[in-house]
Amino acid sequence: MDSSTQISIAEEIDKGIKEFLDKADDQEKQRFVIALLTSVGLDEFFPQLISTTRKIGVQLYELVGAYLRLSLIYLELGLEYLPEQLQKMLSTVETAIQNREKPYNYLWPIFIFEGIWLCSLQVIDYAHQILELFLEKYSESYSFPPASLGITLFLKLLEYDSNILDLAPNLFTKLPLEKLIKVDTYKFDISDNSPETYITSLLNFKFKTGRFFIKPDEGYISRFTPLLTHSNKLVRVGSALIFKVIRDKSRLSRETKIKLFSDIFIDLSLGIEFINKEDIKDRLIGITLLSLSDYPIEEKQCQNLIWNNLQNPKTEVEEEAWNKFIKEIPMDSEKHLMWRTLLEEILRKPAVYSSSVLRIAMERYCELLGKTEFYDPIPF
Repeated sequence: MDSSTQISIAEEIDKGIKEFLDKADDQEKQRFVIALLTSVGLDEFFPQLISTTRKIGVQLYELVGAYLRLSLIYLELGLEYLPEQLQKMLSTVETAIQNREKPYNYLWPIFIFEGIWLCSLQVIDYAHQILELFLEKYSESYSFPPASLGITLFLKLLEYDSNILDLAPNLFTKLPLEKLIKVDTYKFDISDNSPETYITSLLNFKFKTGRFFIKPDEGYISRFTPLLTHSNKLVRVGSALIFKVIRDKSRLSRETKIKLFSDIFIDLSLGIEFINKEDIKDRLIGITLLSLSDYPIEEKQCQNLIWNNLQNPKTEVEEEAWNKFIKEIPMDSEKHLMWRTLLEEILRKPAVYSSSVLRIAMERYCELLGKTEFYDPIPF
């Protein structure tokens, strides 16, 4: 487009916004902001630009988006969604997954975070259908929809719909475990409107209205924990990997974390099974699972397992994972003596352990000497 055409379009958009805001009531203004943020329903507000978009071969949201830059600060206003606008948003999400095309603008953060979940049972049912569609369309061969969308949808729906557990076997069978072990490193970049999300960031992302992505309270955890003992092994393993992130990264007080999580353990045999596999990805999963178990440190073979892997890790990545294991594994008071024995054995042999292992062992040893209550490895 030449400069005069661009100026004309900018003036048209500016004029349309000003005229609308002068006449609109508060509800209409909210509807307008939502349309701008999500790019859903813009044709209602800029019908005069539809012919222009057709002439230059672009979508209306692309044209408007080129002249407007909005901030997610609008999400902190507690926007209220009219039923017809909400229906359009959900329909857009559905179409995006169906066509494997990432929707434009802030639709994903709004869909995951905002109060649309509180609107009605119809919304929950629709979101349930969208998760089913995700499971149907997900493929590692395509960048969209990403694994993180399925995980975040599942975790969000679990707040409102216990029936979502019925989809767990499909979800954890469909998503590779190596995707789930990286669940806390998914990209969450509001600046580029990416649908990829750090689950860690999601857990702690809070608007001024006080809303979090999910609230891992006693009720939520009680709905989640059946997954950890599910008859399907992939469900048990996958949910354990997600549980670790919820446990470690949720912004809860230490007392609340102890109350919610201190009695929840993962079956030790799962970890043993995975660390004995050939694939390094499986072994890393195994180390994580062991860190979630009620580790039987009183058994000699379990002591040897730790010593041998700290001395002779197979790869650099596994060395880091075992270091993290010894740093984070709960050392409950009734097992302090056996954990002290294990740590003392490490500290007696500085020549056979790395400096990082020795440093962590000394830190944990000092902790055991300094207190007798439950050790909470969860960072704040």
